[in-house]
Amino acid sequence: MSYFKYFLSIIVFFCFLSVNSQTPPLNIQQLAHVPNSSLMVPSDLNDIWGWVDSAGNEYAIVGTNDGTSIFDLSDPANPYEALFVPGMNSIWRDVKTFGHYAYVTTEAMNGLLIIDLSNLPDSTNTNTYLYTGPANSQWQRAHNIYIDDRGYAYIFGANRGVGGAIILDLNQDPTQPVEVADINNWYVHDGMVKGDTLFLANGSNSLFSIWDVSNPSTPVLLGQNQTVGYYSHNIWASDDGNYIYTTEEDNGGHLSEFKITDFNNIDLTDKIQAEPGNNIMPHNAFFMNDYIINSYYTTGIQIFDVKSKGNIVNVGHFDTSPNFSGPGSNGCWGVYPYLPSGLIIASDIENGFYVLNPDYKRAAYLEGFIMDATSNSPISGVDVEILNNNNNTTSSAVGGDYKMGTLTAGTYDIVFSHPLYQSDTIFQVPLQNDSTTTVDIVMYSFIPLNLNIETKNSGTNSSLASVDFIITNEDFTYSGSTDQNGLFTVNNLIPGSYNIYAGIWGKKDFCLESFAVVDDSSPFVIALEDGYQDRFNLDMGWSVNSSAASGLWERADPVLTLFNNTDTCSPAVESNDCGDYAYITGSLGGFPSSDDVDLGYVELSSPTISLDSNLTHFLHCNIWWRNFLGGTTADDTLFIDLDDGSNKTNLFYVESNHPLDWYKYTFEIPNSINLNNFKVVITTADWPSGVDHLVEAGIDNFYIDNDPNTDISLVTSSNIIIYPNPTNDGLIHIKGFKFPFNYALYNLSGKLIETGKKNQIQLNDRGVYLLKIQTEGQTYFKKIIF
Repeated sequence: MSYFKYFLSIIVFFCFLSVNSQTPPLNIQQLAHVPNSSLMVPSDLNDIWGWVDSAGNEYAIVGTNDGTSIFDLSDPANPYEALFVPGMNSIWRDVKTFGHYAYVTTEAMNGLLIIDLSNLPDSTNTNTYLYTGPANSQWQRAHNIYIDDRGYAYIFGANRGVGGAIILDLNQDPTQPVEVADINNWYVHDGMVKGDTLFLANGSNSLFSIWDVSNPSTPVLLGQNQTVGYYSHNIWASDDGNYIYTTEEDNGGHLSEFKITDFNNIDLTDKIQAEPGNNIMPHNAFFMNDYIINSYYTTGIQIFDVKSKGNIVNVGHFDTSPNFSGPGSNGCWGVYPYLPSGLIIASDIENGFYVLNPDYKRAAYLEGFIMDATSNSPISGVDVEILNNNNNTTSSAVGGDYKMGTLTAGTYDIVFSHPLYQSDTIFQVPLQNDSTTTVDIVMYSFIPLNLNIETKNSGTNSSLASVDFIITNEDFTYSGSTDQNGLFTVNNLIPGSYNIYAGIWGKKDFCLESFAVVDDSSPFVIALEDGYQDRFNLDMGWSVNSSAASGLWERADPVLTLFNNTDTCSPAVESNDCGDYAYITGSLGGFPSSDDVDLGYVELSSPTISLDSNLTHFLHCNIWWRNFLGGTTADDTLFIDLDDGSNKTNLFYVESNHPLDWYKYTFEIPNSINLNNFKVVITTADWPSGVDHLVEAGIDNFYIDNDPNTDISLVTSSNIIIYPNPTNDGLIHIKGFKFPFNYALYNLSGKLIETGKKNQIQLNDRGVYLLKIQTEGQTYFKKIIF
């Protein structure tokens, strides 16, 4: 596990607590489970290793936060903790063995702990030794350790130099190691040795490196390469040394396979994720008999078949951590598959020690070559799917090759698809375990279209100029603006299913989803009605003004953020109108605090609106609002105002304790403003209060019409009388209610001035105020001037 510092702003790290979310085991059977609470010293667990004594008795050596536990596995269904060796508290421990000694590193200042296991199982009396390096070049902590077959130990990530790899000779005296070399080029997180070759995972620089240690005192760099993802966490070599397997300790990280027969041309041959799309974090992977046995945090243990190189297939799993799922570093830390009995032992951080019996199965492999029917050139990026096989898909490589597999043998239909080509299906393909089926295919390209767009006024059928449009799907996007005659030609459009959006301010926007564009023989006509409607699928000219450091209004497809894995901050989707976009405050995703509104206001203003002053008009929209956290009561606000440049009228106001999940609102537009020339202004803020609260807002499905749509919440304040307003002496009266009411008075910075239930309010300071009044489930707002 990598060494991060956790700050308050990222305590929201996702662990996705989900009770009873356990995935049924596949090809792994549980023999025993020892919960943390049953340990001699109850504690969370970390890494694990195995050991076999001279009599053939098997043991598990398990790191805990408070020391090292040793389990006797003579009866694997009933393991017992034979010995506990205490140590300084740390969530990081790693252990390896040499002879009858266990060597334990930790990120605590505990040096290298050496435990003599020779008295087991007859006695638990043991001797321990401590090593901290040469007298003139000591270190006190290290992240990891490996010991090769020749009796050399490799200390990784020690607090000396850059935290590289320190090589120790154990042969002279296993209790008094002798340092023979120090690789100090880069930090090293983990590593292993195969023969006389050292493989290092170099941590956050996304690097792995390969070294010749045939002479351990003079290591020589042979090659280096980048991992697929952010953090080069763990590395292991195949038995023949031709391939290595790396894991990235990152949400959504990969197990990756690299061919290393040429150190100057290291080749990524395949990569895989457990539960793609769920952002699971892998941890430690081990190669055995052309399988990878991988501790995989919240999913437990994963077994991958890697016999067919370039074609990693998941063939087994066991969830050690049913109370966790999704991203995060909870769950299974370590796994050890090398006991002579064939058992797997595993350590789950929160849930304890496991003894498991695997049934290693080979996959059924499918591979082939895909080429263009006309040019015979290879086609890359073709999606290949085995139907009715748990969404089993892959994509063809640059050379047109594809490889994939399935654990379940059978006869399947195989679908080949590519945005530029006509999809094809090969039916009734037999797939057998531990066997490769080859299916080659040629594909025929689509003939592009030249699609004419015409935009018109709905009422008169006359041409409408300068209408913006977007024609889009997952693969292609075409956009433009019609000319003075309302015309535009989209050239080289690939046939397919598209969403089509069009609009111009002052007209009701156009939205058509999943429309098949397959013919260009006639123009595509878009007729727009007069009115104001914006579902924000296009940029219609709304403007943003802000004093905040982050969380500015953006027209975007919302990205979900969660606090403590359960409380929604930013929405996952828009308001479920036609299209996928809304205006929201910040769209980075990730941690909630990374792009919420911070320490200032963010203001969104519509283009100018002009309405008939002889009619009654209503503004409709959906609103998203969240405000909480910070250790104190949240005190932030969201306003919707109408502004004609001289007068400003508040339509809506919400504060922290009223979360809104895309609630639909209808507001009567008052004639107290100039209806011929006004704007709608939406403002939210993280008002300065000494505490940074989470603030997220959104607006969608905006339109104005003459229908109050009374089945939706109608907010009007025409019956309330606040007088005198403006007031000269600060005394105001409230009338117009038949039932008891309560009020809250705010200044224009959103600061609460007072609350009450009386029908008179005495203002002390001159200024502009907002009065919020609640009665019988209704909320009303009035602006007051003193």
